[in-house]
Order: sequence, then structure tokens, then C-alpha cells
Amino acid sequence: VYVMPTSGGVPHRITHYSGLDRMVEWHPDGQRILFASSREHGQRSTRQFFLADQKGGMHEKLAIPYGELATYSPDGSALVYITKITENYPFKRYRGGLTSDILHFDVEGKKVKRLTESHAIDGKPAWVGDKVVYLSDEGKNMRLNIWTVDPSSGERKQLTFLEDFDISYLSG
Repeated sequence: VYVMPTSGGVPHRITHYSGLDRMVEWHPDGQRILFASSREHGQRSTRQFFLADQKGGMHEKLAIPYGELATYSPDGSALVYITKITENYPFKRYRGGLTSDILHFDVEGKKVKRLTESHAIDGKPAWVGDKVVYLSDEGKNMRLNIWTVDPSSGERKQLTFLEDFDISYLSG
């Protein structure tokens, strides 16, 4: 993982690992970067989350067994994440053991709770205010549409209802 000034310049490497380190997102404090890596897991296909200072140095491993994509709440007190990236699979409407649910990690309490629990593909979570939006093909047409879940109540709601095509990208 590298950082560089927005005005351009020489990239500065902040992680040093011979395998894949994938930048996930900036921490809300603007000083640290969340990245996913298999560096301590022993299995190349499974990643864990780490925080690295934008200037480099030792990284901090989060107390989450494994994960792929994640996003912090605006205040940095929580992280929502998925354990597998399934919404990009080359096959559609997959129902099986490789689907991923949206999980909520309380950073201070170090507790995880499941926000979705379905046989459908749930992915690409993003915070919008105090809610989490994500892609899911749980609807009746089994197309990837935008859904929302309230982390406090667990209430879920489908926001878009595309019938012919999937939504392929979501960002909050």
C-alpha cells in the first residue's frame, strides 16, 4: 500500500509484505489507512484487517478473524464489513456457502453482531449517516439492488428495485 500527495509526487510505501496488501479505506481520523492482508493468516485466500499510519511504521491488527471489504462509521466507533467478496462473482443469483453477510464490529467493545443473515449475496457496505447501505440480491427478482439496514434496530429495507440489471458498484 502506497500513499502520495494529492498534488502528485513520489509515492511513499507504508506496508512491506511480499503478498497482497489491499487498501480498503481511510480511517475517519484521516491519518490512518485500513487495509486487508493475508500476512498473518497463513492462508492466501483469507484476509484480515490492519490499520497503518499514513507515514508508515508498525501496523495494528484489528480484532476481527477475517474480512475483505469494510467501512468505518463517520465517528470511527464502528466498522461494517463482509468476510467474502461474492457480489463480483461471474455467476448470478448464487445461493450457497460462499455468500457473505454484513457484520458490525464495535471498535471499543470489540464485539461483532450480524446485521444481515440471508441466503442471498450481501456486499459492498457503506455508511450513510447512521444507516448502512449495501448491495443484495435478496429481492424477488434476485438482482443486486441497494438495501439499507439500521445497525441499532436491525431493520432492513430495499431501496431500489431494478429488474433487468444488477447494480455493480456502491459507495457511500
